[in-house]
Amino acid sequence: MTLIKKLSPFKMFLFALRYGKCHECGSRNIGEGQGSFSLTENDFKRKCACGASIQSVNKVSK
Repeated sequence: MTLIKKLSPFKMFLFALRYGKCHECGSRNIGEGQGSFSLTENDFKRKCACGASIQSVNKVSK
């Protein structure tokens, strides 16, 4: 299945709102060496240039 079928656009939007800002320094910069945000059907990762990171992994049953 594709990402869109398992994770609705609305849920993607909610993840971006909740984790788009660094929980340590408050930075919203992503890319160009300033941080990263990755969202897939199984997990998400948010890394910041300050060194803070948050990650979640969901187990997928088959």
